[in-house]
Amino acid sequence: MSSLVTAELGTKENPHPFSPKPKDRIKSNYYIYKNELRYWNGWEMVNKERLREYERNRRKTPRFREKRKEYQKSEKCKEYHREYRKTYNWRKKHPDKYEASKEKRRIPKEIKLKRSKERCEIQRKKSNERSKKKRDEQTLEQCIHYLVYHKKYDARVKKGRIKCEMTEELIMKLWEKQKGICALSGKEMNWKNNSLYKLSIDRINQDGNYVEGEIQLVCYMVNIMKNHFTEEAVIDVCEAIALYRGNFEFDE
Repeated sequence: MSSLVTAELGTKENPHPFSPKPKDRIKSNYYIYKNELRYWNGWEMVNKERLREYERNRRKTPRFREKRKEYQKSEKCKEYHREYRKTYNWRKKHPDKYEASKEKRRIPKEIKLKRSKERCEIQRKKSNERSKKKRDEQTLEQCIHYLVYHKKYDARVKKGRIKCEMTEELIMKLWEKQKGICALSGKEMNWKNNSLYKLSIDRINQDGNYVEGEIQLVCYMVNIMKNHFTEEAVIDVCEAIALYRGNFEFDE
């Protein structure tokens, strides 16, 4: 007569026979995943035996031992052990008080999640501020490097629809040749972040490539206009606007 499995489903002795989608998995349960016994900790499948083996091997390495010796000699480690001894001695002398205060010291799951979310938001805000500061303080060379680097990874370039043979030296020569003036509007360009007059690389012909002789430097605003219309159409419209604004008489 075959023996019956009495352990609860999801335990190590009686794991789930197959692994469902992540949203349907139960935290702290065991599953058969990729022909192995895995533990679902809420975000990934863990092979506990493999982790233990890895940790055992890591602790045997000379590098780990050296780091451990350095830490043991540090003041931080000594301070930690002093505090730990104080706590341990207090718990030994007052076991009843320690057990009674256990529930009070336990942080509810809702508060943990809230703190974690707040911490993530703070870190994200700091990261965004650092990135913004870095972009705001960039130099002309850094701006050109960014433009050239990202243009090479354009989807059209990667698929081979457009050639890209630009270098930072070529763009710098163009900047010096144009003396920092937009090729179409005549406005002075800059390299400030989020500026309408920030320099950008433009193909003279919409069907051309990003190669020497087929590119020019224009303001970001002009380049946006050229995304939808030809160079001739943009110039005609701008000339018409200038003439109309020049000849228009405002009624008093």
